Amino acid sequence: MSDVLVSIIMPVYNVEGYIQQSIESVLKQTLTNIEVLVVDDCGTDTSMEIVKKYARKDDRITIIKQKENKGVSAARNLGIKSARGKYVAFLDSDDYLEEDFLEKMFCCAESNSLDLVISGYVNNEGDMASCRFHRIRKRLMTPKEAMYEMICKNHFDWSPWDKLYLREQLITNDILFNVRYRMGEDLDFVWRYLRCIKKVIFLPLYKYHYVNRMDSATHKKKSDLRLDSVEIMRNIMLKNKCDMKIYLRMRELYAKEIGSCIKDILLLPNMKLKVKSLQVELRKNVIVGVLNKDFSIFIKCAISFFCLPYWLCFWGYKGVSMWSDLDDG
Repeated sequence: MSDVLVSIIMPVYNVEGYIQQSIESVLKQTLTNIEVLVVDDCGTDTSMEIVKKYARKDDRITIIKQKENKGVSAARNLGIKSARGKYVAFLDSDDYLEEDFLEKMFCCAESNSLDLVISGYVNNEGDMASCRFHRIRKRLMTPKEAMYEMICKNHFDWSPWDKLYLREQLITNDILFNVRYRMGEDLDFVWRYLRCIKKVIFLPLYKYHYVNRMDSATHKKKSDLRLDSVEIMRNIMLKNKCDMKIYLRMRELYAKEIGSCIKDILLLPNMKLKVKSLQVELRKNVIVGVLNKDFSIFIKCAISFFCLPYWLCFWGYKGVSMWSDLDDG
């Protein structure tokens, strides 16, 4: 194989209904000097048997097997460490690419000497498809500007898969996914990468197709996992104290995330001390949350409600939940 230009990292776990379309979309790319690193995360269906059939026909596919099921972050890390391409891209194994996606991303990165290319994407939900961030024009940015656009303006997503990364930057700065986090790890990864680089571009390209399925890992998050997301947002908020716009926006999102986390864990056993510590943090940030013009009245009321003393929150929320259960019945 000639020099690898792009390494595509695909964690695979129980996606037998989607993997064929996904892997074929990679093999049909007009940019042919690629390697496809399929990381077997020890699923229980026939996904890897399907991959092996393609691997026997195309030597650009490399199968890397984890010793046990460790999750998507560990699988992506294994891919990063094994990658040989100048650039790295991530593809979830239930998503797919249009044929010239990688070529356009690569050419943009090369012609502008970029560390990161960010694209839009197509959100496929059932029979509906919509382009995300279709109003954003092509724009060269500093990492700080990119962070502002991502956090403050919501002009693009903090998912890892609609982007092209310079592998040298990932390796030199030891940027890997934090396997300790079970929720919010994508934001943490992209944020840490942005802190290490110099040149970023948003490319208005809508050729990555995100398949939003209800049985995916994203929809199976457990109630206590939001604690990880709260920690990540707090870290980002504190690291951006010098940039008031990002700092204030992160305080707003932090307050919202704390409220959501309390809602998720309030009625769980052995969570009283954790809820109380979250309430202390929420009370510090309640004003910025309530004054946010983008938050709905429901979110603002929830933020205010969870600032009440613990026992009022617990019994009040339990009562509401009981009535909700009766209505559902």
